[in-house]
Amino acid sequence: MKHVEFEQGKAGTFILGCSRFRLAIIFLACSAFIAISARESDALWEKSHARDKFIVSKAEYRDVELELVYESAEKIDLHKGKGLLSLPSIKDFAVRPTVRVSLVGSRAWVWVDDKLIVNGRLLQSPEGTDPLPPTRVICLPRDDKKIRWEKYVLRELSPEKANRLLCSLREGEDFSPIFTGRNLDGWTGALGSVRVQDEAIVWQPKKAGVIYTQAEYSDFIVAFEFKLPRGGNNGLAIRYPGKGDPAYTGMCESQILDDDYETVRNERIDARQIHGSAYGMVAARRGCQRPIGEWNYQEVTVIGSTIKVELNGTVILDADLAKVTHYQGGKAHPGKNRKRGHLGFAGHNDPVMFRNISLKALDTAPSAL
Repeated sequence: MKHVEFEQGKAGTFILGCSRFRLAIIFLACSAFIAISARESDALWEKSHARDKFIVSKAEYRDVELELVYESAEKIDLHKGKGLLSLPSIKDFAVRPTVRVSLVGSRAWVWVDDKLIVNGRLLQSPEGTDPLPPTRVICLPRDDKKIRWEKYVLRELSPEKANRLLCSLREGEDFSPIFTGRNLDGWTGALGSVRVQDEAIVWQPKKAGVIYTQAEYSDFIVAFEFKLPRGGNNGLAIRYPGKGDPAYTGMCESQILDDDYETVRNERIDARQIHGSAYGMVAARRGCQRPIGEWNYQEVTVIGSTIKVELNGTVILDADLAKVTHYQGGKAHPGKNRKRGHLGFAGHNDPVMFRNISLKALDTAPSAL
């Protein structure tokens, strides 16, 4: 009797007779074993219709982590929607490493075992420079002659873990806290409209006004977390002079608003009023907020006349206010050319919360009044 050695995925070596029937039965059993043991999350995946070249997540995801074990002589292309992330080739390893991928909004992190090789890279659409929508399907190439999968596991990331990853990008940079989490030292304005609770600034219901830093800033990056109630409304006052409506007397007010505001309040708003917009001047992209009750992570970069807003890992506004000539309701914004001012929050009677507020000055040291 002739014997044939057959090895599949290190599941063991099998001594088979020449019988085609016996070969088929054992081959199918071996394949089933590999599929069950290696692809723990097959229930989350399905074949694509693009000539079955890909496996695609059955749902769309915002923030996910993947645990991958594979063998490939070439780089592997992972897609989140149209966004592309190239994973390293894995070959000639005695023990194949685990490749771990975290995707938060439009940003990506990659580790090979415990070595970080991609640190929060902002993915872009191949069609241009526009950032990707934050929620999309995840796509991997199927097994072929170039790639052999042992494991591809997908799990959703909690908002807390996603925010920690985003915050980690600022480690080692010159960010300084401008809110201690204990009191409002260094702040002024309508302090009676807020209280400090659980290391957060909590706006009081039916209270309005502006609280703002005693220091002034010119160019800066500010990072913070915020939590909205249903229909909640607030705003980030940028280069505020300390008086008047910051949307008009300051460089701008970066809107902080529930994405479902119109539905909750049964009120139509201008596109230049949605969350992240330079209020009344330039509209931001909608749809990047976390569900009500979860903390959102946001960074706002102000350099010269430009403002960029990144929410939960996705850029939702990138605008030059010097180029704005049309305003909501035809009402001009005389403060938009201000070069310096305070940073603050503009309350509008809703219990919005803020925490972990830090700032990096990009010009000279901030000056106090």
